[in-house]
Amino acid sequence: LALLPLCAITTRVLLLPVLRFSSPHMSRLVFIATRMQEPIEKIRNTSYSFKDKVVILRQQYKELKKQTGTSVVAAFTSMITHFSVFLTTSIAVRRIALELPSNIEEGVEVVNNGFADASLPWVESLCSADPYYALPAA
Repeated sequence: LALLPLCAITTRVLLLPVLRFSSPHMSRLVFIATRMQEPIEKIRNTSYSFKDKVVILRQQYKELKKQTGTSVVAAFTSMITHFSVFLTTSIAVRRIALELPSNIEEGVEVVNNGFADASLPWVESLCSADPYYALPAA
């Protein structure tokens, strides 16, 4: 259980380059979104068909992407990576907490109690719910 904070910090440090790579792309996408508001407002009240409006806006979007040199995939790389690591970690912690396997090693029975014996100052057992909702803030 003491390894969980160390694993979390190590994961954040290892994913820092991914975050640094995708952050500029994300800010450029925000810039593109603000710059696209004016063309959207201009084209909204025109007599063009919906299909023509979409084509015109798509062209303007592509021009802005070229000017800024950004990529949607590069912008969301950090989120996708962090989500997959979070999901994998959550599944692993859930398995540790819920499974109570008995292992027999060299004739000695070792019982893994999961999180049943683990506790925090404000929670008696990590298998029970946090009554103060302090765990997400930690």
